[in-house]
Amino acid sequence: MREPISPPFFRWGCVCLLVVLIPLFVWQFIRYRQSETTSGIYLVNGGRSLIVLDRRMATGIEWTDGRFPTLLGRVSQSPDRLERDAALSRGSLRLTQTEKTGTRGSQSRGLIELWLELQPSLTIEGDWDLVDGGFSLYDSSFSSNPGGGGFRAWATQVIRRFVMTWGEPDLLLRLKEDRSPIPSYLHRVDDSRLRKYFDRETEGESNVNDLENIKAILADHPDDPYLLLHLIDLEARHGDLEKAEELMMEWRDQHWEQADPVLKDSASIAFKSVAHAKGLPEGDDLYAVNQNMIAANSNLKSRLELLKSFLRYHTAITETEPLVFPSLEHFAEIRDTPMFLDFQINARVAKTQASLNLFDGKAMDSFEILAGLFNQGRIMNANGTLIQRLIGIAIQLIAADGLELCLLNAIQTEEEEMTHCLQILNQLEDLAGKETGETLFEGEWPPPLSFMDWTAGIGSPNDLEVEVRHHVGETYLDLLRGIAAARLHVMRTGECPSSMEELTQDFGGRPPKDRFGGDDLSISQSEGGDWTLYSYGPDEIDNQGSFDYSPTNGSKSSGDILMRVSPNREYPFPTGPVRARNATEVLEQFPNGLPNDLFAITVSRQIRNLKYGIYEPTGFHPQRIFSRGPDGIEPHSYQSVVYYEMPGMNPVGPDDPGLPTRQPVYYPPTQPDGAPILYDPLVPYEPTNGTKSVGELFVKIKGD
Repeated sequence: MREPISPPFFRWGCVCLLVVLIPLFVWQFIRYRQSETTSGIYLVNGGRSLIVLDRRMATGIEWTDGRFPTLLGRVSQSPDRLERDAALSRGSLRLTQTEKTGTRGSQSRGLIELWLELQPSLTIEGDWDLVDGGFSLYDSSFSSNPGGGGFRAWATQVIRRFVMTWGEPDLLLRLKEDRSPIPSYLHRVDDSRLRKYFDRETEGESNVNDLENIKAILADHPDDPYLLLHLIDLEARHGDLEKAEELMMEWRDQHWEQADPVLKDSASIAFKSVAHAKGLPEGDDLYAVNQNMIAANSNLKSRLELLKSFLRYHTAITETEPLVFPSLEHFAEIRDTPMFLDFQINARVAKTQASLNLFDGKAMDSFEILAGLFNQGRIMNANGTLIQRLIGIAIQLIAADGLELCLLNAIQTEEEEMTHCLQILNQLEDLAGKETGETLFEGEWPPPLSFMDWTAGIGSPNDLEVEVRHHVGETYLDLLRGIAAARLHVMRTGECPSSMEELTQDFGGRPPKDRFGGDDLSISQSEGGDWTLYSYGPDEIDNQGSFDYSPTNGSKSSGDILMRVSPNREYPFPTGPVRARNATEVLEQFPNGLPNDLFAITVSRQIRNLKYGIYEPTGFHPQRIFSRGPDGIEPHSYQSVVYYEMPGMNPVGPDDPGLPTRQPVYYPPTQPDGAPILYDPLVPYEPTNGTKSVGELFVKIKGD
């Protein structure tokens, strides 16, 4: 018979049980209290989105509503494909969002995971600061379809599941160190009406009912800076514009200095709504303006005028978008990918036509077109996806080449004109919201992915490569400002400046620094009188301005980025239109030949360093200086072309006509009896026929 347990052993057993259970109970109670204080409604992404955390006894906290946008166009909105998890541990909050992409049986199924680590805010009770985060994408795509069933299909599925579970991610992002912490990334506003407000706002356009709703919410949460931005935005769109402007000024005075960068981004969007409602240039939807630039019904003249209008814009905020972050589908629609190649071709056309207009004595008009083109490139570089930014940088370089041509060859004696040019260039430098080189990848993804570095994965960009391209484009603006100031200094004093300090006043006390050296831009002077302004370039080595940097040798290749002023102009444009009866008289005025044609292409489609062509008069049509146009094809009718070695105008054979010193002159065909032709051998280029349609760009040269 079993002996009863003695009281001492029983008591000790109870004590041991209590020793185990009491800490568990205390831990669970603390966890419960933590979840109770954490559960609530939070504005995220600077107030542009909303998530809801609820208390749950078993696990502490539960993420029940809201989501963070991740990959546009790839994420299913189906609830069974989205998993959200929230966990509290040692005072920290971890949010994990997992999404499945593709469909069952699809060859592009995958897994997307976003995680955020947050800690209680040190400044605002109830808020959470973002201290760490990451994003990973597992894509199980296969280049070939296994097809059918059997062992091969089964093995393929097993491999896919293994890759998504244990393999390395195809894409990996991590929160930037200089972005951590992001204060109040979760901003608590416990008001159930916000859920309905955000559900309504993400579906489409706002209306006056949304304005009334946000006013009612603000009545219970007065002076909340996040909610006030919503009121400013909606007042500007649907309410009292004067009230919106008054609230905007108050917000700037009270909150701007203390606001973190994410909240400032939201404020800029709300403020742009006010400017848009007032009809101010800084309120224009520059995304729509860019689209108008390449619209099918936009002719060449209107495109050039539109480029000049880009000088009105002093801020780089592109879109007049709603403050509430829209649904992913709507977000993708309003950012429909434009034809970036069309933008680049349009930039080449604008630069070419502006350069040709110099032969017609329109130096200042050409300068303003090219300055507007440069500003368009900067605005594209400050917003949007990486490809848009790279196209923006390319446009800056195209425009800078044309601006250099104007400053060094066409604008020579008028101090008033040069002063105006310098003012325009300084205005370009003062563009608000311009890219600094630190956020080049932030437009590639929606927040919070935009705050993360692309650390690994197929197709991950070379950060250094893109950053170098950006700084090269900005350096050309620095050099243009320096050249304009130096030319102005010569007009006033008769001498070239020996240092950038002599030009400080012309830069408003802020002379440009060398982006690759840290100090002022450098100056060198040769015995022949050449004056060179230069930057050390990406290799950060001072080559005394002796040879030019070329990105074709590698983004960090040797050479200085430079502009050189010579006593004798390379292309001596007169102050008025060029007058000449034939090619010989043109080349007598331009002994080095004409500038290079961006669209010069040989029959083999290889780009050549070929100059603008000169087409001799036909008897019915005047002489023309022309570019071959975006199609790159020679004029459709000519009897012969002669290449002249410049200077000297010595005729040479047709072999290797692409040498930079050779100038082509085209002679018109004649009728069988020797009479001149009646039709025009040059077809004017017109973008309404297509961005890359047939036709030449040209300017007529009068002989009287």
